[in-house]
Amino acid sequence: FLGNKAFLYFNGDHNDLQRQVREGVASVYIDHMLYGSSVQEVVQNAVLLNLPAWFKQGLVAYIGESWNTEVDDQLRQLMDSGRYDDFRNLAEDYPRLAGHAFWYYVSEAFGETTVGSLLYLTRIHRSVDNGFLFALGSPYRSVLGNWSEFFRNRYDQDLQERLATTDLQQVEIKN
Repeated sequence: FLGNKAFLYFNGDHNDLQRQVREGVASVYIDHMLYGSSVQEVVQNAVLLNLPAWFKQGLVAYIGESWNTEVDDQLRQLMDSGRYDDFRNLAEDYPRLAGHAFWYYVSEAFGETTVGSLLYLTRIHRSVDNGFLFALGSPYRSVLGNWSEFFRNRYDQDLQERLATTDLQQVEIKN
C-alpha cells in the first residue's frame, strides 16, 4: 500500500484476485476512516488512536474473505494445540487470523451492523476500550473472554459429534 493505492498481483486465480481487491479497498477505506485524509488528521489520530495489530489486519481479512472452512480449520488447529487458549496469545503470533476470527465472532454474536458501529465508536472515542464498551455493552477484556468461550464451545461440540459418529455399528452391505 502506498497512500490510497493498493498494489495487487495476479497469480492466475480469479478468486484470489477478488480477495486482494476487496482487501485493498477495505484497507484504504479503513485507514481513511480511522486516521483521516489530511496530514494533520493522520498525525493527530496516529498519536491518539493506538490500535492493536490484530484490529486492522483482522478487519481487512474479514472484509476481504468471508469465514470459511480453511480459516476455521487453521484456528481450530491452533486452539487444539493448547498454546493458544487466550486471544492475546493468538493475536501476538497470528494477528491476521485472530483479528479475522474476532470480527467473525462479533458479527455472529452481535450482528453484522455491530462491526461498523464498533469501528465508528472506536474512532470517535479514540479508544478501543471505549469503543467496545459503547458498541457492545461489555468491556474489552470481557468480549475477548467470550470470544475464547465461543470458539472453544464450537470446537468441543464438533468433536463430540465426530466421536458420536465413530461409535456407530458397521452396516453390512448386501448385493
